[in-house]
Amino acid sequence: MNELHFVENDIVRPSMIDLPFIKPAFYRDLAVLGSCNGLLCLSTLDLPHGKNDCSLPMDIPIYVLNPMTGQHMALPPFIYLPEGVELQGFMSGFGFDNAKQEYKLVLVMFYKYDEGSEYIENEVQVYTLGRMFWNKMVGIVPDVLINAYPTFSYVLIDGCINWITVKDLDSPNARPVVVSFNLRLGEFSDFTTPCVGVTNIEGYEKENRKRLLKKKKPLECIRLGVLGELLSLTDSSTDFIRIWQRKNDSGNKSWIQLFVLQKDLSFDWHISPVVPIKLRENGELVVHNSNDIIVSYNRTSGECAYLQVDGICAVFTRRFEVVPFVGTLISIKSACRHAGVSNDTLFPDLSFAGMVNSLFIMY
Repeated sequence: MNELHFVENDIVRPSMIDLPFIKPAFYRDLAVLGSCNGLLCLSTLDLPHGKNDCSLPMDIPIYVLNPMTGQHMALPPFIYLPEGVELQGFMSGFGFDNAKQEYKLVLVMFYKYDEGSEYIENEVQVYTLGRMFWNKMVGIVPDVLINAYPTFSYVLIDGCINWITVKDLDSPNARPVVVSFNLRLGEFSDFTTPCVGVTNIEGYEKENRKRLLKKKKPLECIRLGVLGELLSLTDSSTDFIRIWQRKNDSGNKSWIQLFVLQKDLSFDWHISPVVPIKLRENGELVVHNSNDIIVSYNRTSGECAYLQVDGICAVFTRRFEVVPFVGTLISIKSACRHAGVSNDTLFPDLSFAGMVNSLFIMY
């Protein structure tokens, strides 16, 4: 059974979050489907199996949780796929629609009606927090999104949920692109990245490249994030770690390179995904990689400090993921009220009482 912990600015002392509403099962993984404004969307998924390595939270609810208060709410069931349909891909994201002042959970599904068919259908389902139903739209998802990795997006910028994916996956010209879903308009769009490609990156040996393409994970070393309230992209596929921000200059958006870190001087890993966690006020960058190492990098001195999280080394067989999070004391009742729902029996009201910079560790 996975666990959920949070740590504050010093990062070293995690506190476990009690999840009594999540029933443990040895064949399931805890999944954070989205994170926004102090609220998490949680469920459990079957452990990956089969050729597609994807599953849906079918027989248990999806919950919205405020970990700072313990308040939680089960969402209405989404619209299940018909029996016999073969799932090909599943993506999710959770965000806030500033125009309508509503929280929305987005589920994207790719599927086949016939196992032997080459045609893949798609749909997106959107749930507005506080409503009793899901809104379903069929056939509007860009085909390229099926290659997204990771599939759960925590990257919300300007009311849009963002995923990194690959265009022309089977072509020598395969390249990463960002696909965005606009919560207000209910529409998808895409734009380019500063990365030159994914199949010819110098850090991958030939066999490893084939393995990643077969698993549809050539993006293992290219990650999206949010740094300084701007969209960021990290490419750790070579001997250097390059981090960009996407800035808006009078309506003209462009990628600006923010950091270049040389791995062999600063890090003990070679080919491994690097995910920025936070850009501190003093200019230090905190990053996490898939070897479960957290590092604080000082751009001025070029020095790195390894940050030890208490309890992780003691259970060396366990892994963890980092989910960026900003804690608040906003009640779920207040979040639902934005959708025009009034339910005084849902939760005792808690006024907004401040924000705590923190992040969640799941291991």
